[in-house]
Amino acid sequence: MTGIKKIEKKIANLDIDKIRKIFLILFIFTLPNSIAINNILLGLLTILWIFTGDKKGTLNIIKTNPFVILVYLFFFTYFISLLWTQNHNWGFHIVRKETILLFIPIFMSLIKKDEVELLIKTFVLSMSLSEIISYSIKFELIPPMFNATIDDPTSFMSHISYNPFLAFTIYLITYYLFKGKESILVRLVSIFFIITMTINLFITGGRAGQIAYFILMALLILQFLKVNLKSISIILIGLPLIFFGAYSSSNIFKTRVDMAIHNTANYNNEKHTCVGVRIAYAQNCLTLIQKNPILGVGVGDYPTEYNKIHYKETPNIPTGVHPHNMYLFIWAQNGIFSLIALIALLLIQIRLGINNNHHLKYPMVALPILFATIMFSDCYLLGHYTTFLFVIFSAILYKGATWNDLKKS
Repeated sequence: MTGIKKIEKKIANLDIDKIRKIFLILFIFTLPNSIAINNILLGLLTILWIFTGDKKGTLNIIKTNPFVILVYLFFFTYFISLLWTQNHNWGFHIVRKETILLFIPIFMSLIKKDEVELLIKTFVLSMSLSEIISYSIKFELIPPMFNATIDDPTSFMSHISYNPFLAFTIYLITYYLFKGKESILVRLVSIFFIITMTINLFITGGRAGQIAYFILMALLILQFLKVNLKSISIILIGLPLIFFGAYSSSNIFKTRVDMAIHNTANYNNEKHTCVGVRIAYAQNCLTLIQKNPILGVGVGDYPTEYNKIHYKETPNIPTGVHPHNMYLFIWAQNGIFSLIALIALLLIQIRLGINNNHHLKYPMVALPILFATIMFSDCYLLGHYTTFLFVIFSAILYKGATWNDLKKS
């Protein structure tokens, strides 16, 4: 009994709030680096919330936050489509992937307002370390690890996820630089990482992240300089200069741009290429949507129903479990109402950012713009890294949002 009492006493003396903060910091820090550690920390945070969390506050968030309500509605369209699906095993597999979205209000209840800046800067620090590792691989200071190669040096995650992370990180650093509240030393370090991360973005192969970078930089210019001759001039001159600078100096960027143009122009003769496969997937998926425009085929039956069309129309190219387009995938799988819910939650995020006087109102617009862009090229709310990115930053940025925030002009 003495030993049990000692354990109970130690538990009672634990600083739960400090543990919560440490777990959140570690969760953010490991987000770009480790699926396993990230999942463990998610489990620990969930346990912490179950035993010590603000349940009433979390429930209130679910009931009053318009963004969270739409996220839950979007998830519900997955669950309800199980009613008309045949392959329940695959259906529950996909539903499980999306359950992480349900953690948004839990994270909102765990994160305190005075911790927001710390968590954002922790993410930036983690991505800075990832960039250093990327350069170390590129210049052969360390051997390639995991997914990395010398020609495409992204180590912990593939370039498909890495470049959207990098584009968002560049946006965040530039945002804080434009705010002008940092010390001269911090601003110089920020400029250094903006430049090196931009270079890093174009020596890796993720085209979706590269496109998102240009869109986010144009957005940031318009956010700070407003829509005027100066901002339009910077966008029309500065961003093309970055593009052509990257095109002339990065072999991988030049090769992938040339390949995308060539493969698109010669799609009828080169359907087996990376771009050709994506076009074929999209066309076949649109055919599937035409047959099931309202309810979709059901969350479990997409692979089976898609393959019926794929092997008829494009039998000579490999098939896939999704069309590399989140919008088409949601529509074909769950139906038109699910697609509307997805678009609505992105639009509400943008609206909340535009109407808000919060000091992070600009990133509140940037996050949905990032995902609205990259989801044209892949299912980024199915992958671990990018789904977690969406979840944690949605929790950080839209914590405290109400229906009244949508009414402000």
